Formats: sequence, C-alpha cells, structure tokens
Amino acid sequence: MKITVSKWIWASALSIVFCSSSMAEPRWVVGLGGGLHHNEVNSDSVNPLNIYLSLALAINNHVEVGVEISTTLADDDIGSSDFDVDTTFVFVRGLLPLDNGTVLYAQIGNSSIELAERNSSSTTNADDADSGYGIGARFGLGNESAYSIEYISYFDDDEFDNVAGNASHSSLNLGYLSYF
Repeated sequence: MKITVSKWIWASALSIVFCSSSMAEPRWVVGLGGGLHHNEVNSDSVNPLNIYLSLALAINNHVEVGVEISTTLADDDIGSSDFDVDTTFVFVRGLLPLDNGTVLYAQIGNSSIELAERNSSSTTNADDADSGYGIGARFGLGNESAYSIEYISYFDDDEFDNVAGNASHSSLNLGYLSYF
C-alpha cells in the first residue's frame, strides 16, 4: 500500500486532535479578510486580490479544524487576459497561545484552486488540488475577537491541471476573527 503525503498529513493531524491534552469548551471561529494571492506557472505569474471566509471549530486551546474559501475581488492581467482565482482549503491548525493574547499557529490540509483566464473572445478554466500548509499569528481583542495575519501555500507541484512546469499558488492574508 502506497502512503501519499496527503494521507500522512491527515493521519498526523488527526493524531494531534485526539491526543491533545489541553481541553477547553469547543467554540466556533468565523473569519473574514482579504488576501494577496500569487499564482505562478512556469514564468507567468498573476497576483489577484481575494476576499476570504473561514469557519473553524476550536476543539480546544491548541487545535482547530475548518475550511476557508476565497474568491477574487480584484483580478490581475497578463496582456489582454484577466485572471482570477477561487480557492478552498480544508485544514487542521495547531495553536500556540502566548500570555498577551497573541496566538501563533501552523496549519496543514488539502487545498483546491480554480484559475480562470478571460479575454475578449473566451474564458478558460484550470483547476487542481494539492496538500497545503501555512503559518500565522492572531492578535486578540479580548476574548471574543482577534486580527490575524497568515501565509498559506495552497499548491506547489511540477504541473498544474496537466500543464507541465513549475506551478505554485500562495497568499498573504489579513483578517478579522470572531469567536462563538
């Protein structure tokens, strides 16, 4: 049986979830923000500005599981073509709370990306999926909300939608979180 990186990541994440010793009352975390995305295939790159929505369940003080979706707010262009991107990221996030309301975190999961190219005569869509990862920090505004900054690598592979060549997709996100 071949074990893929994605299966290894999910097995590790589930181990963290079920073995975490610091229990607190589970609560929902809802996030809204913007991200500067960077998509590169071979030497062509685009940088659309996206808006994202995230929903996570904080299982305890150290583990969250959730999903983030984003869509383009302001597209980018190469020549006469406009590019936008939609992403979905299903993640497990490990949290390291600090004394001053700051929380550092790392996240792993599965991501999917859909890239659309539009010009005056047609629209072309390409999509692919990969294992994603990221790091970030939250800065608390009391117990009910926080600001966040994070970097996510959604995709890094030797092809994108069967187009050979170095391909990657990442984003730098700024957001606001509310806890319920």
